[in-house]
Amino acid sequence: MELFRNLKIKQKLVTCFILLAAVTGIVGIFGIYTMNNINIQSESMYYNNLVPSQKLSSIHAELEHIWANQLLAVYERNPGTLQTRLDAIDASVESDNTLLKEYETTIQDDENRTLYTSLTESLAAYRELRDNNLELVKAQKYDEAQIGLDKVSQAEQTVSAELEALITYNTTQAEAVLAQNTAEFRTQSTIMIIFIVVGIGLAVGLGLLVANMISTPLRRMVDAAEEIAAGNLDVGVKIDSRDEVGELGLAFVKMTDHINEIMTNIDSAAEQVAAGSKQIADSSMGLSQGATEQASSIEELTAS
Repeated sequence: MELFRNLKIKQKLVTCFILLAAVTGIVGIFGIYTMNNINIQSESMYYNNLVPSQKLSSIHAELEHIWANQLLAVYERNPGTLQTRLDAIDASVESDNTLLKEYETTIQDDENRTLYTSLTESLAAYRELRDNNLELVKAQKYDEAQIGLDKVSQAEQTVSAELEALITYNTTQAEAVLAQNTAEFRTQSTIMIIFIVVGIGLAVGLGLLVANMISTPLRRMVDAAEEIAAGNLDVGVKIDSRDEVGELGLAFVKMTDHINEIMTNIDSAAEQVAAGSKQIADSSMGLSQGATEQASSIEELTAS
């Protein structure tokens, strides 16, 4: 504090501005870092959880299309439309395979890998039953194919359950990331608010401190000047800084001392003048008495 008090006014103001700029910079950098971190986590949530969930939903939709076309192929019992149903099934299977490969590239942890492996195993069992059933349809063994639909349906439901498990897993992961982002946002917001409050407090505190360092010595000098104007030359001014105000105070003290010295000299000269005047007055009185005595003597001589 003493070091700050002895700084020049310009240096005090520059120091205050630097401190405020530093606090502002810290708040800004911290805010940018926080937003960037939240943005990275949000992107991770989107690409690693939401997009994969969309792919799984698309796989599930294609699975439903395959099942619908298989039912039509079995129950229509129409060789003329069979190829159309088979082509639709093949297109959905190809789409499923593409989506599965894309999903596999997003897997980043063991639990997800385990669920995916279970899905592919269930899907392989389902496809085997489905293809066998379609072979019966191609052979126009519709009754056998219809009877076998129960096993295909059970296998399809197992695959659907595996897909739902993966979708639930990714949704849970996305919710966890969202909760983490929300918690981090609240924490960082609290820290930023603290920094802002500290910055405001620092600005107000430094402003009051600098204002007090400037105004207090000036107030003392004003009071001293009023005392001098009232005739009291023995007034003193306390100087506790080395800035421009302190230098002004020292100059004021020197001026007061010089005025005191001048007034002392004037008083001394006045006393000397008064003493000389008294001597002159005494001499004049002596001369006057001598003249009076001489006049009396002359009158006496004249009378004789």
